[in-house]
Amino acid sequence: MRCMLVQTGAILYACRFPERMFPGKFDLAFSSHQLFHVCVVVAAAIHYKAIFQLLAWRDATGGAGGCLKGSCQTVLPLMQLTTG
Repeated sequence: MRCMLVQTGAILYACRFPERMFPGKFDLAFSSHQLFHVCVVVAAAIHYKAIFQLLAWRDATGGAGGCLKGSCQTVLPLMQLTTG
């Protein structure tokens, strides 16, 4: 999702949408450059939230090291609960 947001913002910026379709109407607000920055900030916020969910999972389960010892059956359901 994060990559899609950044790519969408980059495509909007590269295509100069919406100012190409409506010249003069998006000079101060909602230009492609501003939309690109909004997409990047939203993607960064999603990344930030995902990192905190990963840290909470790691603290609750002891991390992925348990999978190396064969206890993935107990770790994976906990991951699914914290990502919802």
